[in-house]
Formats: sequence, C-alpha cells, structure tokens
Amino acid sequence: MLSIPLHPLFVHFPIALLLSGTVAVIFFQLWPKPAGVQWGFYALVAGWFLTFPALITGLVDESGMATDAEANAVVNAHMTGMMGMWALYGVAIYLYVIWKKKGELQGWRLWTWWGLLLLAALAIILAGHQGGRLVYELG
Repeated sequence: MLSIPLHPLFVHFPIALLLSGTVAVIFFQLWPKPAGVQWGFYALVAGWFLTFPALITGLVDESGMATDAEANAVVNAHMTGMMGMWALYGVAIYLYVIWKKKGELQGWRLWTWWGLLLLAALAIILAGHQGGRLVYELG
C-alpha cells in the first residue's frame, strides 16, 4: 500500500501508557496514593484503546510483507503475543471496574488483578521484542 511502514509510528504511545499504567497502579497501591492509582488506571484504559490503530496498521503492513519463512515466524509470534497482551489488559481493566465498583478489590482479587497486569506487561515486552526484530533484523 505505502512504501513507509505505518505500524512503527503507532506503537509507542500504547506501549508507554500500558507499561507506565501497570507500574503506577501497583506502586500506588503498595504506597497508597488514590490519585496515583486513578492516573495509572486512566493510562491503562488510554493505552488499551490506542492499541487499535497499532493493530490495524500492523495488519496493513503485514499484508505487504514478503513471505520469507523466518519473517513470517517472527510476525506470527509478534501478533500472537500482542493479541494475548491486548486480551489480558482488557480482562484486567474489566475486572478492576467490576471489583472496584463493588468494593471488592482486595485480597485474592487484588493479587489476581496484579497478576493479570504483570502477565500482560511481560507479553508486551516479549512481543515487542519480536516487533523490534522485524524492524531492525529482518527489515
């Protein structure tokens, strides 16, 4: 479609918002600052929604790639990881809203929420590494 890949232009804000939101909500719940937790949650929501343009442009750029076997394996790993990350953050955001509204975000629910956030952060780091390989190693 275009000679310039669009996907790399759209990935930085969602990654930064999701990772900083994850750190903020956990940090500010350990050292209680409600405004910090609220900011972190807003960053998570904004990052989750800003993932849509990154996903769309990634699919557009992928459709124009050569069918090199190594590149396809890396693309598949990257796409699978990012879709998993998006789903994990989506579930984490949903559970936070439900549990917070009911006043049940404590005990095992809090640990479950943190676990989902940390698992999603790990997924974004690992899948992002695969995206970096696509750009810097495989062109």
